Amino acid sequence: MSNSPIDITRMAQEARALGITTTGILVNELEISLKRDEAYLARREARGRYTPTDESMARTTLAKALCIDYLRRVPENTTL
Repeated sequence: MSNSPIDITRMAQEARALGITTTGILVNELEISLKRDEAYLARREARGRYTPTDESMARTTLAKALCIDYLRRVPENTTL
């Protein structure tokens, strides 16, 4: 991982420009990402492959699940 700081403000602006403008849309995007990550990890496991990167990715999927859980408590049409 790079030591350079992540520009969250710039990335958030890019996300809004792409149409990720409400909590409902954000939850949908996170769910798509979560499903893709879980499918990838399942394929890796089925092939008998598991690396520290896979472990990190598995932890990130859990963090995404927590974000989804939290965001579902916010009204779906809340503007980001």
